[in-house]
Amino acid sequence: MILGTVGAIRFARTGSIMEGVNYHEILATITVIGWWDYIVAGIIIIVTALIFGIVTGILGLIPFIGWVLELVIAPIVSVLVARFISLVYDVGVPPAPAG
Repeated sequence: MILGTVGAIRFARTGSIMEGVNYHEILATITVIGWWDYIVAGIIIIVTALIFGIVTGILGLIPFIGWVLELVIAPIVSVLVARFISLVYDVGVPPAPAG
């Protein structure tokens, strides 16, 4: 999981599978981010997932409308987590200028 997250972002940004599994560059990126900061970010994501699981479990108990609320909240949380991971990655590798 530790290397896979950065690998997936590298693959998405470059479009190259080889860059997605380039372990030397992945480790270099994590080193620039900082191992401690990277691990803390992973812990934040795990805690967020646990809280999300508890909230959606409780919402699922509401008759008729609970599953609709879950359908509304799940994409929002997914986008926020993906953005958070992307921002952590950008600390190590600044995004290329648009244009």
